[in-house]
Amino acid sequence: MIVTSVRVNLKKLEKEDLLLEGNLAPKELDLPQDDECIQLQEPVQYSLQASLQESFVLVRGTIQFVLNCECVRCLNYFRKPVKLDFDELLALEGEEKIEIKDDSIDLTHHIREDILLAYPQHPLCDEECDRLPQMPSRKGSKRGACAESKNSSAAWAELDKLKLD
Repeated sequence: MIVTSVRVNLKKLEKEDLLLEGNLAPKELDLPQDDECIQLQEPVQYSLQASLQESFVLVRGTIQFVLNCECVRCLNYFRKPVKLDFDELLALEGEEKIEIKDDSIDLTHHIREDILLAYPQHPLCDEECDRLPQMPSRKGSKRGACAESKNSSAAWAELDKLKLD
């Protein structure tokens, strides 16, 4: 079952620790959609345990999701599975107090932040990917080809001949 938010009921938490498991819909996380290289399109799986620690709620567990990415070097598409450890200590009192609504606290915002921090700055299909897409030729070669053009090799050869003191 896909849920729209992850909530901890404080009344239930006073009696016992709570186990929260399920799938969170990506559209409910309100993630930015302006990055062409990274998209989250599948549900986010979470398995969290919440416990009451005096005037705090301690939430620990894991969050798992799959990012659909485009390699910034070779422009090939790939899927990047991500598994995060989730650790939050949420204050119930004081200046840093978390908002309580209907005797519940919403963890969705905190999950969203951890997901955004896990986004790669420059997604690579492989750590050793050093391929650049072949520039389109007059005959219209395809984007994403990994062959090095002969013209660029000749240009490097000419630069290698330079004697700089």
